[in-house]
Amino acid sequence: MKIEEFDTNGLIFGFDRKTCAGNWTDDEYEKALMNIMTCQNFSCFPLVNGPRIRENTNDLTTRAVYMDGGGSVTSIVRRPLKWEERELKFFLLDNVEHVDEGTNLLQAASLLLSPNEEGEYPLFITVGGAKEHPTALFSLDNLLQHRTKAELYRQLSLADYAKQDDLNMMYTQLSHDQFNESREKFSQWCKTLVTVFSAAAKKASQHRIDRVFARPSSNFDLPTFGRFLAKDIMQHACVGIRWKINSDLLEQPNENTCAKRLLMGANDFDNLAIYSAKGALLPKILTKSSKVLEIPLANSTDTLVEVINNGIQEGNEFVAVIRPDNNILTGEGAMPWPAIITKQELFSMHSLINCLVVASAIEHYLIHTVLNMTPQQAKNNTLGSIHHICNTVEGRATPSYEKIKQFIPNNRLNEFRECITLAKDLRNKLAHGLLRPSQTQQNLSDSITLKSFISVYKIRDILGMNQ
Repeated sequence: MKIEEFDTNGLIFGFDRKTCAGNWTDDEYEKALMNIMTCQNFSCFPLVNGPRIRENTNDLTTRAVYMDGGGSVTSIVRRPLKWEERELKFFLLDNVEHVDEGTNLLQAASLLLSPNEEGEYPLFITVGGAKEHPTALFSLDNLLQHRTKAELYRQLSLADYAKQDDLNMMYTQLSHDQFNESREKFSQWCKTLVTVFSAAAKKASQHRIDRVFARPSSNFDLPTFGRFLAKDIMQHACVGIRWKINSDLLEQPNENTCAKRLLMGANDFDNLAIYSAKGALLPKILTKSSKVLEIPLANSTDTLVEVINNGIQEGNEFVAVIRPDNNILTGEGAMPWPAIITKQELFSMHSLINCLVVASAIEHYLIHTVLNMTPQQAKNNTLGSIHHICNTVEGRATPSYEKIKQFIPNNRLNEFRECITLAKDLRNKLAHGLLRPSQTQQNLSDSITLKSFISVYKIRDILGMNQ
């Protein structure tokens, strides 16, 4: 099988030391890197000389797509093994192997466990794209996942290279402990495994394309339009750092402000999750301006209405944070990080289709249930008609307006009227061309506003349709 089924399937970047200039020492810069890697449980971390921005939503299944012209990877930092002396190990890109996404897993594993020309062991290789612009990493952590070891076991068995007892030992006992025990045992393990993997890779097998251990999808089911859940659109990587929340900005440790700078700047993140000193995810979010905002943590099974109610809306921006869910299995394991929903996810194609479904349900409810129109009358009425009834002098003088008022709490009548104005325009745009496949994400963002999107869900809530 191909390495693209077992690598990181995307990257989070940090600025390299030269690019991350500031009022911090080299030691504080390294502590900043440890802050980030510890919170995300990364063993290695690519460093770039300029922003490298991902275009598509990270669902831990779809291959990453990055904007053209972004910063280049200059080096990659790795956390040390127990027997290594330095706290962090840095490897220039020239000293790291690179493979394309179609490389066989056995070949990639051999390169991963081989020393570079300097005699050092990076314990990762870059995957896909160009060498200076890779799309993924394949690290020791990826190699030691059960799914990866199971595929290696399958390929070695088909190649008929290793004894069954050796294969069983490799699958059941191969772990981080073997590589951390001592320098001598580490070296011996690497040589033994490289010999086995390299020899097996040379033996062709017609079964090698079998995808039985392929990367699992994080989407268990197709979304239920009209009742969208957080897991249907969330981005599976809300990156975070440790941040002192009970201190003045001026008292924030240098390594924390450095971590914020190199992480937000390299990835163009607007918000970061916040972790406590003990590593617990907190119901707070850190903004670019270093504001700490309270934010209730949502669950992956919460409805989109609940997510919207718990998220933070500021102008035409939105953010909600979703707790990790061990029931969601991804190519990175059981959902390893909190997820995030921003305007990008709310304005994704499936989410906008769902919005149109909700708007249509509201329209049907108002016309058929509230106003009790006949089928013939209903043909000539839309949300635009409801807007006319609620927001014009002649409309508010009709019996229809009195019927509508009976279904709306008095303290929300003005809110309802405003939302109808926004929702009827959005409904028309969605129903008459905005959702055609040729539309780009930028077109969608330019054509509608967050306020108009949320107005649809507010109307449903005002009418009691969420019950």
